[in-house]
Amino acid sequence: MPSPVDTIVSAITNAATAQGSSLFNEIRTSTQIFARGYAQTLIETAKAVESGDMSQAQGKKHAANAKILLYMGIAHVTQATLVAIQKVLDAAISAGKTTINSVLRVPLL
Repeated sequence: MPSPVDTIVSAITNAATAQGSSLFNEIRTSTQIFARGYAQTLIETAKAVESGDMSQAQGKKHAANAKILLYMGIAHVTQATLVAIQKVLDAAISAGKTTINSVLRVPLL
């Protein structure tokens, strides 16, 4: 017979797993979009420097700015991920509420 801790953990992880796969896909897609934007900016900047439309110093500043935008994009994805994880876990705990309360001596949820 599983322990009460194992029962609670199982109820939460089973529900979270069912809801979490779409979250992972959203994170992966968003990260790829920001990374592609960064890579494209670097490529276009290098071409501009090579063609003389931009100095190398300007190109380096442009690349540094692109990196900041990449960081900001990833930070946004991270913040959105934390909010989504909270929602997934809240839903998982809610879905497992009956199971969790059944193994507690006093229902707490």
